[in-house]
Amino acid sequence: MGFGVFLLEKPKTFSTMMIMEFRIMIHPEQQGRICCLCQQGDKVRYSFRHVFIVAGHFPRTFNCCCIVEYIKNDPGYICTGELSMRVLLVYLAWMCSSVGLFKKKGTTRIVDYTNLEDMKCAVGQGHGEKSTLEMVRCTNMEKARQGKAGILLWMRRPITSESGLGSGSVYIYIGLSNGNPAWPPLCKESERRALLMFKQDLNDPANRLSSWVAEEDSDCCSWTGVVCDHMTGHIHELHLNNPDTYFDFQSSFGGKINPSLLSLKHLNFLDLSYNNFNGTQIPSFFGSMTSLTHLNLAYSLFDGVIPHTLGNLSSLRYLNLHSYGLYGSNLKVENLQWISGLSLLKHLHLSYVNLSKASDWLQVTNMLPSLVELHMSFCHLHQIPPLPTPNFTSLVVLDLSGNSFNSLMLRWVFSLKNLVSILLGDCGFQGPIPSISQNITSLKVIDLAFNSISLDPIPKWLFNQKDLALDLEGNDLTGLPSSIQNMTGLIALYLGSNEFNSTILEWLYSLNNLESLDLSHNALRGEISSSIGNLKSLRHFDLSSNSISGRIPMSLGNISSLEQLDISVNQFNGTFTEVIELADPWFQFRCASLLD
Repeated sequence: MGFGVFLLEKPKTFSTMMIMEFRIMIHPEQQGRICCLCQQGDKVRYSFRHVFIVAGHFPRTFNCCCIVEYIKNDPGYICTGELSMRVLLVYLAWMCSSVGLFKKKGTTRIVDYTNLEDMKCAVGQGHGEKSTLEMVRCTNMEKARQGKAGILLWMRRPITSESGLGSGSVYIYIGLSNGNPAWPPLCKESERRALLMFKQDLNDPANRLSSWVAEEDSDCCSWTGVVCDHMTGHIHELHLNNPDTYFDFQSSFGGKINPSLLSLKHLNFLDLSYNNFNGTQIPSFFGSMTSLTHLNLAYSLFDGVIPHTLGNLSSLRYLNLHSYGLYGSNLKVENLQWISGLSLLKHLHLSYVNLSKASDWLQVTNMLPSLVELHMSFCHLHQIPPLPTPNFTSLVVLDLSGNSFNSLMLRWVFSLKNLVSILLGDCGFQGPIPSISQNITSLKVIDLAFNSISLDPIPKWLFNQKDLALDLEGNDLTGLPSSIQNMTGLIALYLGSNEFNSTILEWLYSLNNLESLDLSHNALRGEISSSIGNLKSLRHFDLSSNSISGRIPMSLGNISSLEQLDISVNQFNGTFTEVIELADPWFQFRCASLLD
């Protein structure tokens, strides 16, 4: 539950205004937002300092931040940054029987109204102009708790600033709401009806939309999953994703998607992810919802051909059509030409969508200049068309894992200077990692697992990477070049499921920035060197399924950062208990389960 403070229209007698926004804490674990509009005379300057609020008997003092301001005839007077409000003291005690404001000398009057329309009308007629202080209160507290009532504070009295200047008026509307701003304005009636029609066609086994009711006084801006613009009342966002993302279809929506959503002309965010639409097609009318900037239909068991009409959503910044790899989902496309019109798109997720017929996939995505993330894993892609000039230079994440390219590594991929994550695992790539002339230092993740990558030679640009995670699992590597020890920026090195068939290379222990090291399933033999203790930052160490023998070095127990350790299926002598007893107490606590 939170407070929402809203502005009535500016009286004609005042020509300047200043809008300020600040947050209040009405309970130790809850917070709301208040906006106030201070309307001032042309020659008046105010120095607001502190606002004290008592709400539910939890007094709080806080600062406010000026977000919009304009002082007519005095452009030199600009207040910026955080303002401390000293003048205005507002006492709110919603659970008490009385509400007071500025209990000082002067004419003060409280007028009660049972609905906000009457209250707004009274204020609009200039009610109370002769009073030094006027407060209008809506007394229906049940409606107040529903976000449909509140308090209007109207003040016209001298206010002394630090410079001793002038007087003016302040209008503040304070409403109580449940997560959404209170009146004004309420949800638009046409949009409320559209949501009710949409609900009728949905299957809702968990009754997640129980707040969506047809009662006349039910404000759809307070309904579950609905977000309205706090100034216009139009619905801007629908958060209808299944909150349980672990394939719990008992709480998933299903059924049909009613085209009544087309009535939401101002909707820019629609999330229907993790639901169960049981093989139905993505509605083609989504392509007419041109105000959308964010569309998330991921993991919702849509099926069939993705409608090309989605290409009409020219305002889209985020499009997620990630399909299931399980449950027989068969979302597919005939081509991707329709994406070429989404020039503002930053995030594109098409993983597990069948793109086998989309031979134009690279040319089309290369035409998206704003693209930041491209996810096309397990999309049945079999070829990479030539790409003479990469245009998606804003790309930060590239995920093409799980496709069957069966080719040499892509040189152009490693020339994208803004890339942070390259995910190319299980793609059938062969040969060495390309050498490039550019000085790239932004990479943090390189996943080349389950390919046939050669490390001879290691390109020099890899030595310049800081905080890098490198995954070379399952590449049939028979050895490691010693030059890897020059990659001092490595924080994670995954070498599991290769074919080393040797002892653990001593120089691996010199990579003292490593946080994760995986050497599992490699037919490694010999002993663990006591130099393992040099890896002071190590958090995850997997040495399982090898033929390591001998005693476990006590230095391993002194790595206090260690969180996960797997040394199972080896041939160690002695007991791990001896190391635990000598180890750092924090390490002993985290590894106690290994003694079972």
